[in-house]
Amino acid sequence: MIALPFLKKRSKRDDIIKQAFHVFYHAGFHATCMDSILTGTGISKRTLYKYFRNKEELIAASLNHYRHIMAEQMALHLTTIGDDPTKKIMAIFELQAELLTATDFSGCFAMNAQLEYADKEPIIEAACAQFFTDITAIFKENAILAGCPTPQIYAQQLMLLLQGAIVQSQAEHSTNPLFLARDTAQILLTYNKIIVI
Repeated sequence: MIALPFLKKRSKRDDIIKQAFHVFYHAGFHATCMDSILTGTGISKRTLYKYFRNKEELIAASLNHYRHIMAEQMALHLTTIGDDPTKKIMAIFELQAELLTATDFSGCFAMNAQLEYADKEPIIEAACAQFFTDITAIFKENAILAGCPTPQIYAQQLMLLLQGAIVQSQAEHSTNPLFLARDTAQILLTYNKIIVI
């Protein structure tokens, strides 16, 4: 399970989101009903619906919670890499491999939601899109620092590699696809430095 940071002055809403995130992540979205989220929490259904009108709003809130967790973990991980932007780009793939292993290949919470709710729930799609936008921005920032002449295109290429590798790693229960994607990212960076599109 992904380590969760301690929340200051945690509210009842925070408790619900944290519990929902855990249940959705490990049991799935469609397989989870609102009642099962409350099991063993001491939180009433009335309190749940005080903060969230429906399951979709709760999923979106759980996705935002996941986004903040991942942002903290990624920032912490990248501080251990040093100042080399190329190494930081590659480290994102390595971090995802570590997280997949730690969560028994449960996958990326945002990608799981995107696959289940594509073209169905705008509020969930928006939360997923924000998560991917954040990672793309990190890729782009480091691509610029690494001297890539087309950082936006390269960042988009990296996202395609990362998302595809996560899905394949989840299916195979192996981190090999992520390390192959990392190596491909290195080749793409070299190519982008040589060939200006």
